[in-house]
Amino acid sequence: MWANLYKFRYKTVRNSQFETCNRKGTKLLVMLLSILVSTSFISSCSKPPDRKAYEEVVATMSMEKAKNFFHAYSKSIYRDKLVNEIAGWCEHEETEECYRMILDVLPQDHPRTKEMLAYYEKNYGTKR
Repeated sequence: MWANLYKFRYKTVRNSQFETCNRKGTKLLVMLLSILVSTSFISSCSKPPDRKAYEEVVATMSMEKAKNFFHAYSKSIYRDKLVNEIAGWCEHEETEECYRMILDVLPQDHPRTKEMLAYYEKNYGTKR
């Protein structure tokens, strides 16, 4: 009888210790997962300002916003991407007015500006 009581008590103690460790492990795992999810959410929400400005210019196709972008973020990694996007806008339109507006907006020190100017002078015969 005493042997059976000892076995029952020993199993109960061991199981309760396991459950306590299991609960602590579960709490720790939940806490780590919540930290991981919150940091990934925060990092995905915080885009650099030049990327936000680039996306806004491309979405609105505004030459004025593009000019402001080139002025505000002259050393941005999105500068070349935006120049190529703007050049693509006029390649679809093929009008003199579009190329004139682009040449007013693009930064003068960019190599693509010289290409656009040469194309403008060749096709429309006017010097800028």
